[in-house]
Amino acid sequence: MTIFKPKLSVASVLLLTITPTPLLATDTNLSNLETQQVVYKISDTDLKDKLELSKAYLFGQGKEQDVEQGFSMLLELSLQGYAEAQSDLAELFVFSIQDDKEAVKWYRKAAEQGHADAQHNLGTMYNQGKGVPKNDKEAVKWYRKAAEQGHAEAQFQLGLMHTYGVGVLENHKKGLSWLRKAAEQEHATAQKLIGTMYVLGLGTPQNKTKAYMWFALSKYNGDKEASELMNNSLMNSINIDEAQRMAQQCLDSNYKDC
Repeated sequence: MTIFKPKLSVASVLLLTITPTPLLATDTNLSNLETQQVVYKISDTDLKDKLELSKAYLFGQGKEQDVEQGFSMLLELSLQGYAEAQSDLAELFVFSIQDDKEAVKWYRKAAEQGHADAQHNLGTMYNQGKGVPKNDKEAVKWYRKAAEQGHAEAQFQLGLMHTYGVGVLENHKKGLSWLRKAAEQEHATAQKLIGTMYVLGLGTPQNKTKAYMWFALSKYNGDKEASELMNNSLMNSINIDEAQRMAQQCLDSNYKDC
């Protein structure tokens, strides 16, 4: 059962609008570029500037759109080992070129350099069996690496995997711990799930007041289902007032006093 969804960044959404050119559709040009030897070094600032320029060509933002030029620049930066470019290139392969195996290759290169987004996305590829055989243990491994860097979505996914026992032994306490880390970064779905765990007593004693508090926080952060869960809480007005006070206290403390 696949219970996770791939992360769609702003960049990946924009990439969906690009129509692949012959350069993007053939292996020949890619192979030629990959065999080139890079013999110079440039500063981090230059790398960032070149990456932005490659995107300008890809998206036609501030430059006349030239997908071939933008792709060539992005690939060159990736071959130099620039993790941010490697991650962006992987997204291009996923969402525009639709070559999951090539995407996994570039996600891995960036992930091995500690790029949190790439680690999360590589975990998702393993979880969904895209570009690699489905492997929940590998998904856990890469989600954990990103989660330990504070990546909220990876923390949420890792919390789910511990909670449901996917790729790891079922452990509600660990699941709740990771979900809370995501919730403290305003992850609305994590907040909603924490509320549900308080209702059911999973990984924590049952506490309907705390459940209502987390549902209220989830609603505040945009989860549409949280309101229905609040309405179904069967709590009296005194407990609801207390839960709302606790939610406000949590917000005022930037999630340090929840």
